[in-house]
Amino acid sequence: MLKILRITRSMNPAQGGVVEAINQAALSFNNEKHQMDVLCLDNPNAEWVVGNSNYKVHALGEGKTAYGFHFSYLLWLWKKSKDYDVVIIDGLWQFLVVGGYILRVLGVPY
Repeated sequence: MLKILRITRSMNPAQGGVVEAINQAALSFNNEKHQMDVLCLDNPNAEWVVGNSNYKVHALGEGKTAYGFHFSYLLWLWKKSKDYDVVIIDGLWQFLVVGGYILRVLGVPY
């Protein structure tokens, strides 16, 4: 089974584009051959996190500043990214892209 991790700043449906793209990808990817999870910087108690049954959402809590700095995000990637075959990072101009350096060190394709 191919395990995919999508990383995005927020899964709030009000955000539109990226959120909807992830939702649509989950419809295709979550089957007997693929599994897609999402890592985001939302509050773990947010209604769109708690109410989601289409895929697993790892919500780490809100990042700091408009850039989304979140030290626990880097720790989470260091510990858990090896559980995935490939990682897709959405948010080129945000702190999330720093996680790419960790993925490179660990040899996880992104």
